[in-house]
Amino acid sequence: MTILRFGLIGLGAHGARYARHLAAGEVPGATLSLACRRDREHGEAQARELGVAFTADYRKVLEDPA
Repeated sequence: MTILRFGLIGLGAHGARYARHLAAGEVPGATLSLACRRDREHGEAQARELGVAFTADYRKVLEDPA
């Protein structure tokens, strides 16, 4: 099975919940690889907890071929 890698823009209440499910492998065939949040301090902390890369610039998510 091919794994679909997601970059998630927005880690507020709903985005953080989606990110946790993806990072925990709870969505068959999908994984979280990149997280984006304007608030760099909180976003970096969340990305560390999730074990994924972080960016504060949503354009990086859109441009990332992975």
